[in-house]
Amino acid sequence: MEVWRKFIVLGILSQIVGILAVILMGVWMGYYLGGFGWGYKNKLKFNYHPLLVTVGLIFIYGDAILVYRIFRKEKKLYIKILHMVLQLAAFTITVIGVKAVFSTHSDEDAANLYSIHGWLGILTIILFGLQFVMGFIFYLLPAMSEPLKAWYMSSHRYWGVAIFVMAITTALVGTMEEVGFKIRDYSSRPAQAYVVNFMAMSLVVFGWLVTYLVTKPEYKRDDNAYTSTLEEAR
Repeated sequence: MEVWRKFIVLGILSQIVGILAVILMGVWMGYYLGGFGWGYKNKLKFNYHPLLVTVGLIFIYGDAILVYRIFRKEKKLYIKILHMVLQLAAFTITVIGVKAVFSTHSDEDAANLYSIHGWLGILTIILFGLQFVMGFIFYLLPAMSEPLKAWYMSSHRYWGVAIFVMAITTALVGTMEEVGFKIRDYSSRPAQAYVVNFMAMSLVVFGWLVTYLVTKPEYKRDDNAYTSTLEEAR
């Protein structure tokens, strides 16, 4: 019971820190960098990119990773569906965010995918898409055998965490890239710099908490206490 209390405290803390990161990103884009807009040659369209990717590929994706350990006593089939829905929501929101930056660059005849941020970003999204497809094939299609599911599980778990870490790394690299473009007096510590720094640190702490909670053995769901997925679906 003490272990479960610790998990609850850390889980709540992860949500507070994750939401703080999203809010601070929204403040940076919405207040300091002019707000949001859409349409041809509207430069404010770009500001959707950092915010939506933070919401989708970091916050929602992090929660999608956590659901198996948060809902420890729910039927596994239901958690699989919730996991898939959250992953799909994360991917959809991220794609809209990526469209915003590509559209902005297209309006300005600017280059795409020239920086390390762009390279890391597109690789992360490709891997995320592949992870989603493989997870759907192995764990939601009834034709896949139990031995194959068990064989793929360690890879699925590894890549789930690895892609999450890549997403945070890409966000941090992109943040520094944007700081270089937009905050000329960064070293003089304007208010905007504190917003950016606390936002970045919130992303790091969120990453620490999520990876800690999903890798500690004592927080692992005990599937032996439940019936098989096929039996639950009946």
